Amino acid sequence: RVSFSFRLEYIRRVCQDLLKHNAQTSVRYMKEWTAIIFLYASLLRCNSTVEQKQLIEVPWKALEQSVSVRIGAAPSFINIITHLALRGDIEDHENLLERTLLEVEPWSR
Repeated sequence: RVSFSFRLEYIRRVCQDLLKHNAQTSVRYMKEWTAIIFLYASLLRCNSTVEQKQLIEVPWKALEQSVSVRIGAAPSFINIITHLALRGDIEDHENLLERTLLEVEPWSR
């Protein structure tokens, strides 16, 4: 069984790598899907809502960082966040969906 600390560190590293936004498009897409699948599987294995919230915050923080670090990386985090928000089987799904709608929508303008 993979520890929570490993899962948290892994998703942080994937997001930091995406934040660099220096890979070919196909490689970036694979990293996004890796983040989506790994994060989703990790959320289902969490022992508490505190752990879930810590994991979910990683792509949100990366999205915030992209504004000042590399704006071109923002779509990667929007992709990850939106895919997770559409999963109805994640605990506290309604709040995640609401937050996603409120905070991601302005990026579409």
